[in-house]
Amino acid sequence: MTIIDKKNKLDGKVGKDINIYEFYDSQNKRFNGTAECGYEFYDSKTSTVKMHTHDYYEFFLVTEGDLDHEVNGKIQKLQKGDLVFVRDFDIHRLVPSPKRFTWINVNFSMRTFNDILQFLDFPELKKTLLSPELPPVVRLSPVQAERCIKKTKVMENIAKKNNSFFKLEVRKQLLHIFSTFFLKNDKRNFLPEWLDTLCVKMRDFENFSVGASRMYELNPKSKSHLIKSMQQYLNTTVSDFINEQRVNFATEQLINTNLPVIDIALDCGFNNVNYFYRLFKKVHGDTPHSYRKKYSVIANLSYSLGTNKNEHEKNRDDKKI
Repeated sequence: MTIIDKKNKLDGKVGKDINIYEFYDSQNKRFNGTAECGYEFYDSKTSTVKMHTHDYYEFFLVTEGDLDHEVNGKIQKLQKGDLVFVRDFDIHRLVPSPKRFTWINVNFSMRTFNDILQFLDFPELKKTLLSPELPPVVRLSPVQAERCIKKTKVMENIAKKNNSFFKLEVRKQLLHIFSTFFLKNDKRNFLPEWLDTLCVKMRDFENFSVGASRMYELNPKSKSHLIKSMQQYLNTTVSDFINEQRVNFATEQLINTNLPVIDIALDCGFNNVNYFYRLFKKVHGDTPHSYRKKYSVIANLSYSLGTNKNEHEKNRDDKKI
């Protein structure tokens, strides 16, 4: 349904009771037209979402509190961890409440949505997403929700630097969300509570920096049961899971601080710095130094000083595999 069709269907309610937002509206500052996506962090204390519809798609994740989502004439009761997919034909708002709630919104063009569906090549997914009367909702575990929040914050930093890379990161995130949470045959939505809790703990710096020994120490089950469960539910190993946390932390440090790369690697728990360089490049396709130069929010702060120490670090970094 086009915006004109919506205006005709809604008749006199447009502008009075219902707002219509267009993705490519030049007045709409929330969206990056080049990247065909946008994002926003919201707080009910400072933001009010009135009844509206739009010609694009969006996800929003409830990050704190409970709320009522009034959509298509009905109410969806939502709580922290609920991930909602809003379609281009939904008419909705978040009902104001004296109790505070917060949420993250990621929106994207119709072309982006169609490209992702075509890439996944799973016809049932489109039906799952577009057929229900109300927007599909998935309740994320604390680990999953935390990961989405962290990835959105990384996207926020990248958006300030490079539109093309921002577009790529958003599409990667959307691809992960659709394939992980909305394909019915994915078992990873049903993490056992003990494993979910353990993963939350292991995402803390004080734990992942220690390594596998800390995970086994905190594990309420046998070592063999943990190893099997990590593979079954998360399709990963204990060491790979820990390294993922370490690389994520290192990436954030590279973007948000001017600490030397070696210090960051050692702080994360990598005793072998060469291994850190290889793993980082495997994940990001770039060396830590080059990644920082491209995407750091304080880009060139430490490198513009031109000290011998930084020049030496750059030369050593460029030689890494």
